[in-house]
Amino acid sequence: MRRGVTVEQIEPRARPAVVVNGSKIERRGAPSRKWVGFTVAEQMHDYYMAGVLLSDVTSPPDTMYFVFNPQFDMCIGLIPIGKNRHRAYYTMEYRLQGTQVIDLFFRESARCYAPLADYYAAAKCIGPLASFDVSELWVEHPHRDGVVLMGDAASTSDPTYGQGLSLALRGARVLLDELSANHNWTAAASHYAEKHRRWRGACCTVEGWFRTLFQDPSSQSAALREKAMPLITEDPTRVPRSHLQRPRTARE
Repeated sequence: MRRGVTVEQIEPRARPAVVVNGSKIERRGAPSRKWVGFTVAEQMHDYYMAGVLLSDVTSPPDTMYFVFNPQFDMCIGLIPIGKNRHRAYYTMEYRLQGTQVIDLFFRESARCYAPLADYYAAAKCIGPLASFDVSELWVEHPHRDGVVLMGDAASTSDPTYGQGLSLALRGARVLLDELSANHNWTAAASHYAEKHRRWRGACCTVEGWFRTLFQDPSSQSAALREKAMPLITEDPTRVPRSHLQRPRTARE
């Protein structure tokens, strides 16, 4: 990692190079996909996720909330991070930008989960309020001409489920393992790309199950919930494994 420089160009070849410039403002995003000519696939979702940093939230400081409300096609997240601070999120069908609409954020969040009206009664906004498109973008095989993509450059998942950083760290570890085990770095990078394709697909499939079962207000999903929820109540392990659940121990 280098600070104080700007990536200007990636030159794919037998010995690929990254062209940087230390005198210009850093650019954001993942333009490397375009520079090298990767084909990007996309799965659109018709909602956004808003997030903000709050103080003086009165919910229990040792409890994280993640609540789906399919009646309104919404979910909320409320995560204590210490020092009287919480990260708060909710999904909606429109963009919500700027701290001047924090009261609307509070009201809509409470519509999804009523106890938030009390928890947010004295809350203060101490960070920017912004919303983000949750559509999924990915490169099917994130290796080409000596260039390997990882993290959001290789794929973005629905941030509702908070898997982005985990996928980036997994990509770094798997690529390191492949390069360490194979002197042919082209083959190693291709192995990484194939593994990335499988785990990205599995992650997005499970996220799709969650959206359908717990978030989608359609009559088809409602019929699935009528069948599934009594079975989940009977045996909670029927819920697909996700970051929302702690790992079960061998004793369990």
